[in-house]
Amino acid sequence: MPRPGGRSTRQPDEAVALSRRISAYAYQETADLGHTTWDTYPGGTTANIARNAHGVLGRGSVLFEFRGQASDLGNAANGRLVTVINTVMTDILTGIASGELYAVDPAADEIPPRGDYFWKELPRSEWTPEHEAYAE
Repeated sequence: MPRPGGRSTRQPDEAVALSRRISAYAYQETADLGHTTWDTYPGGTTANIARNAHGVLGRGSVLFEFRGQASDLGNAANGRLVTVINTVMTDILTGIASGELYAVDPAADEIPPRGDYFWKELPRSEWTPEHEAYAE
């Protein structure tokens, strides 16, 4: 139901199902890639973030976050990052074009829940103030 003077904040069921299909398909196709960790992000349902705003408009949308910034990575790590991103996005587009993505059961959510942060495995002496802010 639309808000007075605004758009509905509820995502249509079709958009949610397509978003889940995209996520599940990408996970199934690329979870075995090296240098990747897949997990679900505990995001909210408000329409004030792009991922949800697209859903409210009836579009399937997924937020993929990739570790690292190109300027912080060496050549080898940057190359792996580019390869992983290219592979994930190419596999999604291939699945859309072939129709395979639409055959994925949106209820088949195999992506593991968000686990510990990767940096918790680092020696504490290598933590930055940002890491300390999330320490338990």
